[in-house]
Amino acid sequence: MTGQTTTAVSYTTTLTPYTTSQSGWRPTTQTSTYSPPTDYDRLSKIPIQFVVEVISSVPSCNFGDYRPLYLSPTPSHRQIRKAFVNSQFQFTIRAQASYAVIENIMISGPLNITKSYQYDNQTRIGEAQVTWTPSENDQGESVPICFFAETHEGYQSELRCVVVTVGRQDFLPLNAEASVVCTETTMSLFVLKSSVPGLNEQYMRLNDPRCSLTSNSTHLIASVSLNSCGTRYQENETEIIFQNEITTFDQPNQVISRKNQVEIPFSCSYHKTGTASAAFSPHKASYLFSEAGFGSFTFVFEFYESSDFTSIIDPSEYPIEVELGQMLYMGISVESQLDNIVLFVQNCRATPHDDPNDPTYYDIISDGCVQDDTTIIFPSNQTEFRFGMAAFTFIGDYSQVYMTCTVILCTAGSPGSRCSQGCVNSTSTASRYRRSLASESQEHFISQGPLYLGRKNQYNNELSLNPNSLVIVVGFIVAVAAMAGVVIYKIKMSKVVRYERLPPSEC
Repeated sequence: MTGQTTTAVSYTTTLTPYTTSQSGWRPTTQTSTYSPPTDYDRLSKIPIQFVVEVISSVPSCNFGDYRPLYLSPTPSHRQIRKAFVNSQFQFTIRAQASYAVIENIMISGPLNITKSYQYDNQTRIGEAQVTWTPSENDQGESVPICFFAETHEGYQSELRCVVVTVGRQDFLPLNAEASVVCTETTMSLFVLKSSVPGLNEQYMRLNDPRCSLTSNSTHLIASVSLNSCGTRYQENETEIIFQNEITTFDQPNQVISRKNQVEIPFSCSYHKTGTASAAFSPHKASYLFSEAGFGSFTFVFEFYESSDFTSIIDPSEYPIEVELGQMLYMGISVESQLDNIVLFVQNCRATPHDDPNDPTYYDIISDGCVQDDTTIIFPSNQTEFRFGMAAFTFIGDYSQVYMTCTVILCTAGSPGSRCSQGCVNSTSTASRYRRSLASESQEHFISQGPLYLGRKNQYNNELSLNPNSLVIVVGFIVAVAAMAGVVIYKIKMSKVVRYERLPPSEC
């Protein structure tokens, strides 16, 4: 302001930091001179006061000991979640500390956010249910919600924040006709085209951009398995809810859009059958899909007793106990009313969890090419794929192995389809093709398992173990390994985790 002058006033503040000595921590006095910023530079005219408290050192800095460790299904840091106006949004935070009591889980977010917290003294797990209902004023906003867990002694977990984007559930016209079909392994959305003019599956996708949609003459179809295409899940006291969403997109590198934004969320709810979060038998049922040009079809993924592929392993025997080096026999088939289709297995990988996007994995087949040197492909017809491989275990703290494969259907005799290409090098131009909607289906993820590493009783090879005694046997194996001085080296690699096959005598 004209004629106004600013005088820099110096003043003295006394700080009391802590320094170390042989006797421990002790306060010291330090004097500093500070010149306050001008009115144009200062961030605030309101003085801010705070207190810094130095507590005793923590016996262990490892998360999960004294500092709380987050457990599933706690959202990851910077995760983006979708919420809708006037619809309840909810997520769960779970944390555990072996040697400390988690007193609370602190939440920072919108004014009307609520939280319920409970602590289990036996498991030492604290769990918070966070609930928020966005209002009309929140539409189009990206709202951060941050949280951390704190113990009675003041030890804290890492700070995490999720970003909640708020939209409207009425992006789908009110007169639109849509239905959802839920099975044990898949969920499918069918939208009547005539009720939503202008829908084009080529410009729509699911949560995972790699997953596209299909259509027939009457319906837009999104059909996914429960563990693929970005499907997320939430749970409450009685149900597990799997959620996905269809959204529109433009061509890459475009920054504007002239198409109407479409958001079609859909979900399937399953009642829990026990206190655990899993509500399904370990054995996976058949995968049922519907797709334009192929109608309804079913993928069946099974483990077999032997290389003659005449008898599947009984579903009641899951999870399957195997030995290191034991040959495993697997078969994938498709059941359809069409007789001019071909099944193609594009990828198969082993993961320690039932998640095709698990960062820990081992490739068995990649781009139609066998990657594992023990894998054998057995002769089969055009709607079956049979293969075998030697059992292994992941190095590290993993107790199980799942097999997940990416499968495609093609019209028989189509020269330009992915099925006709077979094994292709990932760097070749043949592997970078655009899917032919007329001659092949979209990629579908199917999985089976889990497999558990076991060991035959050396005194009675005919002794079989039930799932309850399996835990005892695994513990016994670990104890014997420790007494023998067996050392397992964890090998860190980018994305791919190496594995070793050991003779049974070295287990």
